[in-house]
Amino acid sequence: MDGAVMVNKVLSYIREFGLLEAGDRVVTGVSGGADSVCLLFMLLEISRKIPIEIFVVHVEHGMRGDESLEDAKFVETLCSENGIGYRLFSVNINETSKKEKISLEEAGRIARYDAFSQIVSEWGGSRIAVAHNRNDNAETVLLNLFRGTGVKGLCGIPPKRGNIIRPLLCLTRAEIEAYLSERKISYRSDYTNFEDDYTRNKIRLNILPYVEETINSRALDHISEASKYLRQAEEFIEKNALAAYDRCVVEEPSGNVIMLEAFEQQETIIQEYIMRMSIEKVLNRLKNISGRNIEDVLGLKGRQVGRYVTLPDGLIARRGYNEIFIEKKPEGLPQARHGRQKAAGERVPEVQIEVLVPGTCRCESLGMDIEFSLITRAENQQIPEKTYTKWFDYDKIKFNLQLRTRKSGDYIQVNSVGARKKLKAYLIDEKIPAEERDRILLLADGSHILWVFGHRISEAYKVTEETKRILIVRINGGKENV
Repeated sequence: MDGAVMVNKVLSYIREFGLLEAGDRVVTGVSGGADSVCLLFMLLEISRKIPIEIFVVHVEHGMRGDESLEDAKFVETLCSENGIGYRLFSVNINETSKKEKISLEEAGRIARYDAFSQIVSEWGGSRIAVAHNRNDNAETVLLNLFRGTGVKGLCGIPPKRGNIIRPLLCLTRAEIEAYLSERKISYRSDYTNFEDDYTRNKIRLNILPYVEETINSRALDHISEASKYLRQAEEFIEKNALAAYDRCVVEEPSGNVIMLEAFEQQETIIQEYIMRMSIEKVLNRLKNISGRNIEDVLGLKGRQVGRYVTLPDGLIARRGYNEIFIEKKPEGLPQARHGRQKAAGERVPEVQIEVLVPGTCRCESLGMDIEFSLITRAENQQIPEKTYTKWFDYDKIKFNLQLRTRKSGDYIQVNSVGARKKLKAYLIDEKIPAEERDRILLLADGSHILWVFGHRISEAYKVTEETKRILIVRINGGKENV
């Protein structure tokens, strides 16, 4: 394929994905290597057909001594010869890597994009062009696959993300080198690209060549096509997940609340996406969240109230009565991968709150408000069946109501003819683990339990035709329709 054909191939790719428009000011990352030098000259040729301005940024990482400085000088000369604006940024990514406890590769990536963003701001740039190619895309797909990923990780590198464009994704590394050779354009070689100390280099130098030589010479094309189809599937799933997110998630200042009644009506893959979206909304990133983390949080659906899992970056997912809370981890909370178990001899803090009617009580240990209100029963009053709201015959209450954890002697009436059951026996029958029984919140009238939160209410306090005053109890400040 000659150079002119490759330029047209890139131009078609740019038009297909809307990567450039007339008048764009394009900040271009140029390291001096084959890929980025090809990108620069491709953009220069394309600028004759799509009027754009180009500004080059070179980030010198301080990793290869004199060679790094020579790379910077090479790029500066290249820009001077072609009348292109140029800025050099010198950073010590080794120092950044140690300070931030991140890989050298990640430190370098952050440094480059910080530099690009600075020039975009100063120069009024509208696009950032980077030189990823088809090989890079295949390496990324395989790297994510080997490490473990969902559909998103198998989509590879997108042609466009925000104002970042990748015009060379349609070219292989061999095509790029052929273009430079035909045009007699020189470039710099980075010896670190030929060392297999890094995982990506192992894929680049060993796995992909072996696959192309012994399995299929068009493996790169096939991986690229597969990632394209997966990206389309990802976009479809994400569109549906966004619509479901609005139905299932309540965004609050303290974090996100996933409403389980609506959430559990969604397909499993949509639930996973909603969970990722919810975590990303609270953290503003997903980088350190693994598939296992998502599985752990989804596992809370089948666990008891108060169970939680800790997540990276100081986040916690906690099981409420009919919701999962995604929030910042409180100070002093111990680490627990699959939820906290009560250790032998551990004393569980008791809850005992006097209830004022009408009024609102705050239960800090569960992070919820519980509202108490009174109404006069109307004729033919319909009693709603709601998860968060319960109605009781107020005049049957004998003592001051309390919100509390269990005590010896507690009981609940289990049928309309007055049969009682010890609370402990009831909890055992409900198969509630022993370590959770002391954590369950109760609404109590002396030793008689009106409501085992998350479970049943006592038959003794149910509203009947003879009821005159109704006590309405709402969790979390009154979700009127649930």
